[in-house]
Amino acid sequence: MPPKKNYRYSKKKRPYKKRTYKKKTYRRRNTGNYVISRPLLPQVQKVSMRYTTRVKIQPALIMSDITDTGASVSVYTMIWNNLFDPDFSSQAVQHGMDGARNHQPRMFDQYGAFYNRQTVIGAKAKMTFLAVDRAVDSDPGSDVNFQFMEPQPVFVGYLKSQYADDAMPSVKFDDLDESRSLVYRRLVDPNKPLTMTAKWSLNKEPSRKSRLQLEASQQEDDWGADFQHNVISTQRRYLHLFAHPISTQETHSSINEGTPTPIDVHIEMDFITLLSDRKDIGQST
Repeated sequence: MPPKKNYRYSKKKRPYKKRTYKKKTYRRRNTGNYVISRPLLPQVQKVSMRYTTRVKIQPALIMSDITDTGASVSVYTMIWNNLFDPDFSSQAVQHGMDGARNHQPRMFDQYGAFYNRQTVIGAKAKMTFLAVDRAVDSDPGSDVNFQFMEPQPVFVGYLKSQYADDAMPSVKFDDLDESRSLVYRRLVDPNKPLTMTAKWSLNKEPSRKSRLQLEASQQEDDWGADFQHNVISTQRRYLHLFAHPISTQETHSSINEGTPTPIDVHIEMDFITLLSDRKDIGQST
């Protein structure tokens, strides 16, 4: 049998072809008459703005002869949907707390330079309550013999949405507790502050058309306001913080008995806001 032949296969090589590239030419743009085809800011924009403040709440003084049912809770009021002045109460100025008051949220002035109108559609509040030690007079005949003692226990919290329409509610703790119209906790230890949160949303507001008595040049569904203006009174929603003594002992006659000290409160609010009616470039604020 003859031997098999050994065949070798090789790949045929293509001839090399040198590539040629076309030289690009550039033209200088005429930027002198360049016009922006699209605005830098949208007509409507949703943003988040943060607001913080520190206040004090003086719990109500309870007289032993009329019991707890005769004293209304002491409230401090914020506004859910009013960016120009979220702090409704004047107690902050009276108590002289440190920090800024009667101010707007962060970036309020900057956004106001580009938009004419703002509408709060939602907000979240974080409240931190702190008890303060009592200064007790150990020697009533002297003006300098004071010592610090543990604070009297108090209830702290906020009223639910049933009172969101009322700017200055006057209601007793027992009535609130019976109707479950408040959220509260017990504050005792000055070294252990209590933190609580609350939310508000415009989507959960009931339809109030045909029942509203509106101010001049306002519409039923107008929940917003121009920058540098407050929301109209009929459209405001209030957040009421409160502090109330737990004990029904006499608290008004002597500093040695049980006078409740003011409660320090740190308030942090985040507003979800729609900015609308964008200003033209060069329009004055």
